[in-house]
Formats: sequence, C-alpha cells, structure tokens
Amino acid sequence: MQTWHDIVCAELKRRNWSQREAARRLGISASYMSDLLHSRRRLTAKTAIRIEYVLGIPAMVLLHAQAEAQLAEARAARTDSVLTVDSGGVL
Repeated sequence: MQTWHDIVCAELKRRNWSQREAARRLGISASYMSDLLHSRRRLTAKTAIRIEYVLGIPAMVLLHAQAEAQLAEARAARTDSVLTVDSGGVL
C-alpha cells in the first residue's frame, strides 16, 4: 500500500526539492514538514489542500491514502474480543 508520505516524497524527489524547500513553498515550518513525513503528525485537510496547490497532487488522493493506512492499522490492532457479537447482535 502506498502511503501519502510515499506519494509526496516521490514528487519531491521528481522535482529535486528538499523537505525544507517544500515546507517553504507550503508556508509551513521545516520541523512541521518533517513531523508530517515521519508520521509524528497527521495530515489535515488544510495541509492536503496546500500540497495540492503547490505539488499538484489532489488532496483527496492524499487523504484517501491516509485513511487507508489508518484502517490498516486499526485492523492489525484488532483483537478477537472486538469481533464478538454482543447479546443484541451488534458488533
């Protein structure tokens, strides 16, 4: 599964931009950019739109990739007890 980080990093590499250069063009700090790309912060819709404007990657593609990753994490962390049906028949 390709993450939104992979998508952005590939575009930065294609443009030969550093994270610092991308951050400058996005109007965010270099440390915030680093936190985003190293999963220390979650991508917001506002930042996804900035990336769309600056790098031309549709915000929906980035947010969809993030949602897929979050779902994969949740599925990997599930336990059998989560999947049991209660007396009302609700998961």
